[in-house]
Formats: sequence, C-alpha cells, structure tokens
Amino acid sequence: MRRLLAGFALAALACAGVEIFILHALQPLENRLLDAFVRAHAARLAPDPAIVIVDIDEKSLAAMQKDAGRFPWPREVYADLVLGLAAQKPRAIVFDLMFSEPDRFRPESHRAFVEAVAPLSNVFFPMLRLDRRDDPNGVSAAELGPLLGLVRRPGADPDTRIAVVPPLALPSELWRGGPINFVEDPDHVGRGKRQRPQDEFAGKIVVVGAAAPGLGDLRVTPLSNTQPGVEILATAIENLKNGRAMRYSGDWAPAAAAFLLIALLTAAFLRNLNAGRIAVGLGAASAALLAASWFAAGRLLLLPLLAPLGAAWLLYFAAAIAAYLKERRAREEAIAMFSRFVNPHVVRQLMERGGLEGGGRTREVTLLFSDIRGFTTLSETRAPAR
Repeated sequence: MRRLLAGFALAALACAGVEIFILHALQPLENRLLDAFVRAHAARLAPDPAIVIVDIDEKSLAAMQKDAGRFPWPREVYADLVLGLAAQKPRAIVFDLMFSEPDRFRPESHRAFVEAVAPLSNVFFPMLRLDRRDDPNGVSAAELGPLLGLVRRPGADPDTRIAVVPPLALPSELWRGGPINFVEDPDHVGRGKRQRPQDEFAGKIVVVGAAAPGLGDLRVTPLSNTQPGVEILATAIENLKNGRAMRYSGDWAPAAAAFLLIALLTAAFLRNLNAGRIAVGLGAASAALLAASWFAAGRLLLLPLLAPLGAAWLLYFAAAIAAYLKERRAREEAIAMFSRFVNPHVVRQLMERGGLEGGGRTREVTLLFSDIRGFTTLSETRAPAR
C-alpha cells in the first residue's frame, strides 16, 4: 500500500506540474473562476472621480439625429465638444473614436475640428495596431516613436515602419495617443444641450467614446459580456493613474500549493486515517485556498489554484479507492478462513456485528468434552443406516 500510495502521489504531482507549466488545459475554467472573483471585488470599488466618460449612447444618437444626422457625425460636432471641454481646463481629453481619414464630403466641418484641436496639447487620439510586426507601408517608427513614448535602442533600424493606423485625419504633429486594440484571451474575453456645471470637467481626464450597441464597440471582459470599449479605455487610464493594474502570481504559487496538499494527503493515508475525515480536511483546505484566491484578487493578484486542487482531489479518490479495495480483500480473506472452521451463518453474523474487524474480545468460558466408551469401535463395525 505504501508503494502504491507513493506512486499515486508522484502521479498527482506530475499531473499538477504538467498542467501548471505546460498544458494549461484548466485555464478557461480558471479564468472563469478568477473573473468571478474580480467581478465581486470590482462591484465594491468606487469609480475614480478624476476620470469621466463622455458617452455616445443610444440616447445621444436619437437626440442628435435632427441636428447632426446619422452616425458618424460631422467633425464639427467634435470640434464643439473639444472647445466646450477645453474651456473647463481638464487634464486631458482622450478620444476612443478613430479619425483614420479626413471627411472629404464635409471639408469645412473637418477643418473646424482640426482648428479646434491644433492649439491644445492635452488632446489624445487612438491608433489601431495591426497584426503584422513590420509593415513596409506603415508609419515611420522614427516619426511615431516620440508620440508613443517609444525609446530607440542602440542598433535600431532607423527605417523601420510600424504596422499601425494613426489618426490620418489630423496633421502628424497632433498624433498624440496610443493603440486601442482590444487584446482577447483564447476564450475571447479579455477578460445633450442641457446646462451642466461649469467646472464639471476641470482637472479631470475626459474620455470620449461610443457605447451604443449599434456602433459595434462592445467587448467581453471579466466584468461584463457587453462592456463598451470606452469604459475599457477609461479603466486602463484609471489603473495607470492609481497603480491598480492586476497581475498573475508566478507558477511557483500553484506548484507550492500542489506539493503541500499532496504531501499532507500522502501522510494522512500512510497513517491510515479515516477516509471520511481526510475528505473533510481536504474540503476545508480547498475552501481555504479558494478564499485566499478571492482575497488575493481584491489585492490585484490573480492566484490560479484549480490545478493543485484538481491534483489533490484526484490523489484522494485514487488513494481512497485503493484503501477500500485493500480492506475489502482483507475481509474476504478473513471470511474465507473463518468459514473453514465456523458455520457460515455464524460468520455472517460476526461480519454484521463487526466481529472480524473488532480484534476479538477475551472471555472466561468453560468447555466440556464428553465421549461414550467404545463408540468409535462400534461405529467402525456398523453400517451408517444401523
């Protein structure tokens, strides 16, 4: 049994190691669990008041239908928006709308937008990074690098071109900003005219984007299956501003948890502890580890634990079944041995009362052996019927 249990423990450790470091087969389920933890903690957070969203939603599309027509709106609308926001002196105005080409049908409107943005140094525009690493038709890295905060290292090719779509509707000197690509995991998550206060946006970072479902900028994240891209961008800015970026723990954490659980289970079975009590202990340990993962998510640390828990429970079931089969085989051997000397009906009664497993009990008894003189000789000379 010891060798078998050691083999089970090594197999469980190997399974946990292969999953943690190589396969990642449990990653989709792990992501769902961690997403639930993140959602629970995010629901308790208060939004940063220094970051606000000017949202183009369905109500906005309906309200602007008469004055601006159907979306996309004339660039003059954004010119008025920028001028109105700039008057309140916000820290930054960040667009989550692509301006990838000039408006050739309404050149005056487009010119008004450029003129409104040109004197401002705190207006930022998005760029779209393409899948290609190097594009001969892309934008010069030397030209775009300073605007994106790229650092030129020794030996860098000065003629390198970057595969991005910049805001080509604007002069290159206004290309301040960065990419807004939505990077998905393998499971496709990623895990009016009314009067308003005159200082509503003063000193704040204003993010302008569209959340209307019909405009197609809804993404799947841990917080929602239909989260607007503008909210994702605002969240990214908030994370950078407040240092709230989440991070995964190293692989050492789940590996250490797997080793500890498997070592404790092996020791418990080697000491022949009751399998039911071991199950209760393992259940409590599992609940404690999941609670630790939930607590870590609230501290911006994602702690994957499904692989070590799966390996531990796999070891438990294998060891428990092996212990049960061993006990059953021992009982069958004991029954077979006792049935040679004791009436099978008595053996069954002993089994029902746990007599064969109880180790027996000591009693003082008196035995009487009697015989009839000459009976053996007599029985040898007579037929059984007589």
